[in-house]
Amino acid sequence: MKYSILVKQQSLTKEAYNFWTQLKKSTESLGGLFDPLPSQVLGNMYSENNSAEPVLGYFSGGQTSEKRIFIQFSDLPPDLKLVMPPNCPIDTIVNDDIRNYPNTFLIGSYGAPFPLGYIKSEGPNCMDCRDDGGVLQRPDFWE
Repeated sequence: MKYSILVKQQSLTKEAYNFWTQLKKSTESLGGLFDPLPSQVLGNMYSENNSAEPVLGYFSGGQTSEKRIFIQFSDLPPDLKLVMPPNCPIDTIVNDDIRNYPNTFLIGSYGAPFPLGYIKSEGPNCMDCRDDGGVLQRPDFWE
């Protein structure tokens, strides 16, 4: 099992980054003893009729790049490995009782360094991704 994420990264020029950082500091951090003093943030936009009139804004062009990343299920942190639909009951079974649950879907184990038991779910539509709109056909980008 693995997951695919399409990551998009947008870049800013150094000047555009500085403008937006200064604007954030002057509008969000006001009123505290150690906050910066309010100041006028100057961008690269100007009024056509009056060059002395302050205009707030910054015009810039950036670049967007994207890359598809594949993540192995085993590389996920433990709290992301047990993502279940909201109405799916999750319970545990100790090792000695597992034979009493022949039609139960086992999700994972618990206990370390040796499993003490297993995590299970018996809810309808909880273990088949097709019940929530998933498909079994691989997308074109899949390795």
